[in-house]
Amino acid sequence: MKKMLIIEDDQIVGSIYLRKFQAKGFQVELAGDGESGLAAALKSKPDVVILDLMLPRLSGVEVLKKLRAEPTTHDLPVVVLSNAYMSNLVQEAWKAGANYCMIKANCTPRQLVDIVNKTMGAVPAAPPAPTAIPPPATEEQTEPPVDIERLSEMAGGDEAGIRELIDLYFAQTSNQFEQLRAAVQANALQEVERIAHKASGASATCGMNAIVPALRELERQGREGRLADAATLVAHALKELERIRTYLNNQQFVRRTSTGAGST
Repeated sequence: MKKMLIIEDDQIVGSIYLRKFQAKGFQVELAGDGESGLAAALKSKPDVVILDLMLPRLSGVEVLKKLRAEPTTHDLPVVVLSNAYMSNLVQEAWKAGANYCMIKANCTPRQLVDIVNKTMGAVPAAPPAPTAIPPPATEEQTEPPVDIERLSEMAGGDEAGIRELIDLYFAQTSNQFEQLRAAVQANALQEVERIAHKASGASATCGMNAIVPALRELERQGREGRLADAATLVAHALKELERIRTYLNNQQFVRRTSTGAGST
């Protein structure tokens, strides 16, 4: 049985890929930060690693550099997952020795399985030259707030899996909004960037498209050190989250016991 290590700090994204690869016959280990992921890779010697770039304690690029510096993991296949607008980090990952780089929001579990199988079976070679990653398309208000087809594929296609993923998404995102409000009030720039990054990444991965632009703008403001209208953006994102909930409820996916994020 092939061994896989997933280094991903987002519970939603990690659980999606853990279940998918277990179903494909992999023995999967999940690490929630860069330091524990590096330690797990050196100890358990997996056959392949799926690596996020924005990680606590040790970044994905630093993990990759340390893996390539060790003789036992120098040739270990590493597939990187990133957000679409992180082109500079993606280029750093290529230079550090990534075998493949995938955009989270555009990558389905099926595609990732194909890439992993190709990466594990391929003869190590120089990576292709990285190309510029375009910024995410702006969602039009007339578009549905949720990409149901993507949500279904990420959940495995069955109704029980979809409901489980939706429950996990709302639980995690509601908690993130509580943290985000506190970070904005405290003008904690790095926390705003970190939380908004995680929330936007999970939302885009699951097809919860309506909320993504506001979260990405919050992440940008945190990164650039200027929270110009962060409180307004948080309020807007919460309205979009409720629009997502209403849409899913109309699609009969949301449990009736769910409560709205940010309700008082």
